[in-house]
Amino acid sequence: MNPFLRKLLPSPLYVQLFRNKLVIQNPSDGKTVVKESSFSHPRMLVGEFEAAESLLKAGLQEIYAGHFLTPRPQIIMHPKEVLEGGLTMIEQRVLQEMALGAGARQAKVWLGADLSKEETENFTF
Repeated sequence: MNPFLRKLLPSPLYVQLFRNKLVIQNPSDGKTVVKESSFSHPRMLVGEFEAAESLLKAGLQEIYAGHFLTPRPQIIMHPKEVLEGGLTMIEQRVLQEMALGAGARQAKVWLGADLSKEETENFTF
């Protein structure tokens, strides 16, 4: 992407998902928001889709509090628990749809080591 255009768009957000907890990080300003609510199931990280989506939406509003316009960010969804055997395509789709429904412009599921600030800012969608 053109470096000039990249500066106009917000940095991607990095969302780590734990059982009943979301950690949302904005690398451009270093702001981190932790949201907790009951949305997990013993066999799935996201058992209550609407509850998880609402929690993410509330977290995004906190991340962008004070902004005149709320941007539609790119979001990296990083599940951290309930990964035995990997994620099914359905579980990946749930995470993508959750981010899109919460207001993301694009969403990608990341299954690897934690991302640094630089890796998050330069993540390719």
